[in-house]
Amino acid sequence: MAFQNQVMFAKDSVYVHINVQDTKDKDAHIAGRVFLLNKPDGYFIEWKAEDVLNLETSNEEWDVINFKNDREGDSGMPE
Repeated sequence: MAFQNQVMFAKDSVYVHINVQDTKDKDAHIAGRVFLLNKPDGYFIEWKAEDVLNLETSNEEWDVINFKNDREGDSGMPE
């Protein structure tokens, strides 16, 4: 069995401070989650932005909707 990454610790609401030169808000804070991971090569710290986490955890399923237009004359068929 292959060694899988193991999350040893996780903490929400960890902000990264960045200094952006080309915006009005020179100091920006990005919210995210920090992880302590046990990987095959050792222990690592990883940080992910909340926006990325939301994309990863959304299991959005698509439904197929059958649409039938009941209005006369909208079918494209000559009457």
